Amino acid sequence: MLTQINRPITFILFFAANLAYAQNNLLFEDIEFTNSMRLVVMHPHYDERSTYESYDLIIDDKKTFDSLRSSLTYGSEVTNFWDRNEPSIILLDGDQSIKRWAINPMKASIRIDGKSYRFNTDLIQELASKYPLNYSTEKTEFTSPEEFEEFRSQVQNDQSYLFMYKPNFDYQGFFEVRFMRSNKFRHPKDIDPFLRPQLKKITSEEEFRISYVANEYNLSHRNQFTMKVDANKNLYEQFNGKKCEKLGWTDAVYTATVFKQTTYNSR
Repeated sequence: MLTQINRPITFILFFAANLAYAQNNLLFEDIEFTNSMRLVVMHPHYDERSTYESYDLIIDDKKTFDSLRSSLTYGSEVTNFWDRNEPSIILLDGDQSIKRWAINPMKASIRIDGKSYRFNTDLIQELASKYPLNYSTEKTEFTSPEEFEEFRSQVQNDQSYLFMYKPNFDYQGFFEVRFMRSNKFRHPKDIDPFLRPQLKKITSEEEFRISYVANEYNLSHRNQFTMKVDANKNLYEQFNGKKCEKLGWTDAVYTATVFKQTTYNSR
């Protein structure tokens, strides 16, 4: 009799715990799942302490995807908080990443398009206990796109292969530009409309890429934003930015990082 009473109580508590997160915001609302898709959650490979390894999972079954559609929801917007070691939810189609979200277990939040929302990260940990993932990474350097394509065709035939970060052969290297936080620059998104027109005066928009990397320096120095500009060296040499500090030039290293599943667990 005691068991019969506990079950509905457990369900009610579970439902109540998730009610705060469920506001009809479905994480997968606009996604049509296919048989070639896989859902992966991974702690960052550079985190030597594997802080959030218990959240790592892989699901490659469409039926399971469909069952998660109504349960993976997010709630109201919360204050943005960046953690260098936060896990990522990655939706793969083959080896192509088509969607990616970052979750923060300490803040019970998920970041979507640069904004954070309430999210029950415990659900991810529960799924990881049913669909665990162990993975490894391998880095390989290349001197040409042809050399990389030959390598890629070989690694894609490996059963353990998940996906890779491909080398970018579009640019000769990169430089960084540092902006101090101010009323004008409250967020990295405020910088792009200011910086991009300056770069376009030197070269076409297709010849460079601006990004903000949540690296250790940016996370620990909140009074500034250091932006990364991938480009050819002539842009770096001609650029004399306004209201910013131009940092040094770094030559590109054409490296692929391959992610592989190292163990297969029976379900």
